Amino acid sequence: KINTANGIASGVEAEVVDQATGNVKTRLSVKASIVVLAAGPTGSPLLLQNSGICNSSGQVGKNFACHPSLSVTAMFDKKLNDFHGATHSLFEDSHTLPEQGGWIQLNAVQEPVEASFMAEPGTGKPYVRYMQNYPNSTRLITLIHDKNVGEVTLENGYKEIRYQVDDEDFEAMKKGLKENARILFAAGASYLYLPTSDKTRINSVDEIDKVIDELKNEPARYRYTSFHPQGTCRMGADKTKTVVNPYGETHDVKNLYIVDASLLPTSIGYNPSETVYALASYIADQINSANPS
Repeated sequence: KINTANGIASGVEAEVVDQATGNVKTRLSVKASIVVLAAGPTGSPLLLQNSGICNSSGQVGKNFACHPSLSVTAMFDKKLNDFHGATHSLFEDSHTLPEQGGWIQLNAVQEPVEASFMAEPGTGKPYVRYMQNYPNSTRLITLIHDKNVGEVTLENGYKEIRYQVDDEDFEAMKKGLKENARILFAAGASYLYLPTSDKTRINSVDEIDKVIDELKNEPARYRYTSFHPQGTCRMGADKTKTVVNPYGETHDVKNLYIVDASLLPTSIGYNPSETVYALASYIADQINSANPS
């Protein structure tokens, strides 16, 4: 946990736990005049919650986003060997703005493990045939610029993430699936698999709209992948709606800074790595400016 004294960060405490027995092996205490929290969008809010601090706005752990993605798997009559060479060699982002649909299209890393669970050809012999033809397959991803609808909480000592794809985001997802399906058939695909639990297959361009229009936003039906967790400790000037001020310091506790993707006020629609690098550099400058000694 993070220790404070009179509203100012004073250090951290930690327990070293034996993973086999669950017993505490030793305890660690560090005193510090400045504390920087960088446990990520699922870890930082839990540390704040466990410490009982920085939640006067009620926003700690809220506004979680994660760029949910669905992909289309295509089977061709020839070997593509998509697992060789450069990954993510196709990228199309003209639809990234929410008013344009809010998605990115890119090709997936079609290695054996992901290929084995991102399509549902059936069990037994159909599945064996699918994996035998795996070198003939490729996959395109629809990555959604999602709304911040999730929440990360500490429940009985354990992390709990609550997230359900928003209906509008799901409609954007369907538009992206249609685009990917058309691209793959134009490239010569014989047929396509959608990542559902009920063996959804598209056999021709003429079936694309009908099959995808019938998809409903139902939990546990789709084989989502999720990337780039964000939010949960929003940065902003309004302390009633955010956790961290524009300089990276928490509104409630002085000298406690957060430096990770939990700061992002909304989903940014892209890989946030470089954004986090820039934030880290910026916040480091703010810390140095506030503490010249």
